[in-house]
Amino acid sequence: MGRGFCGVTMYKTEPNNIPKDFQARNAWACSFLDDSRKLNKRPMQNRETAASSTDAATWSSVATISGQGADAFGFMLSDSDPYVVIDLDHPKKDDKRFHKSGSFDAAEYDQAVADFKTLTAKTLARFPSYVELSQSGQGVHIFIKGSLADITSDARNKDSIKGVEIYERERYI
Repeated sequence: MGRGFCGVTMYKTEPNNIPKDFQARNAWACSFLDDSRKLNKRPMQNRETAASSTDAATWSSVATISGQGADAFGFMLSDSDPYVVIDLDHPKKDDKRFHKSGSFDAAEYDQAVADFKTLTAKTLARFPSYVELSQSGQGVHIFIKGSLADITSDARNKDSIKGVEIYERERYI
């Protein structure tokens, strides 16, 4: 079941939610929970063998990955695919910028959350595409056909304050 966010239904990355053109690519890896039940975001081929975002020989199909009993799935961005991903991160309450003088600044946090929602809605309106929840369930991944140059003229592809990252290759997301 999808979750509504900024007027768009997004899905947890599961094989049946992934569009067919993504499924057709041998560019998938998986992740597993660690001993403390926290998701280890390291890309894996299976429970024992690591995958690499720079080595296509370690990537698999969605069908192969879905048979590994994984807790999460991820796509390997590369020069050979036509995708760019905008990764938008929800503000976190434990972020140092919300804890000035030893106390939590709720108003600044609330403003950051409102800014995140506005930025997400504007980004989705500009780049309609496949959208998924991040593995944490708190962020958004927007997959776009195109190149980094189609999205931004800024050579930096990261804004830590706004929680925005843009990836084009050599990334497991």
